[in-house]
Amino acid sequence: MRRLFVYGTLKRHGEKHYLLEGATFVGTGVARGFVLGFGEFPEMKRGDAEVSGEIWDVPDHAMPAIDEWEGHPDFYVRTPIELADGMRVEVYLKA
Repeated sequence: MRRLFVYGTLKRHGEKHYLLEGATFVGTGVARGFVLGFGEFPEMKRGDAEVSGEIWDVPDHAMPAIDEWEGHPDFYVRTPIELADGMRVEVYLKA
């Protein structure tokens, strides 16, 4: 099981949320020290602001499909971070 912070198309009602099938919603959270850009896809990268998102416990068997969608590790890199409340999660950051 992996705790994943999502901020774009994987969020509830997002077009790729179905990739989180079997995942458990944990809650919402804030990542400080990051910015969210919007180009062709939402992209989170280190910066001087904060990004709000959803936290999900994702079964290990679901991760390969999510990694493929996110282009990990070439387009986005799945990276461990600490949220504002101290929770440790993984997030896809722009490579």
